[in-house]
Amino acid sequence: MDRSLLRSVAVALFVGAVNLCPAAPAFPTAKIPITKLSDMPTHTYTIPLKPSEMITNRAAMLELAAAIEKDIRADLDKYDIQDVTAVRRMNGTL
Repeated sequence: MDRSLLRSVAVALFVGAVNLCPAAPAFPTAKIPITKLSDMPTHTYTIPLKPSEMITNRAAMLELAAAIEKDIRADLDKYDIQDVTAVRRMNGTL
């Protein structure tokens, strides 16, 4: 299994594990401001196999990675993330 893929998934899970209760945006089309990483939404993922089996199943890992990528891209589109480190981590995961 490719170590960079596993590392990317681990970082994405860490970023996705942070809780958020966002405030309503000032304008319906405006992005929701995020000033720190802890304000980011939480994403959870159901895995179809045991973790020990996931790391040897390329298709399952790619499916999980695609779900993580979809959520990260959606967050980048939806939120005005002002925490440079958070944006760097999210882009690094992609």
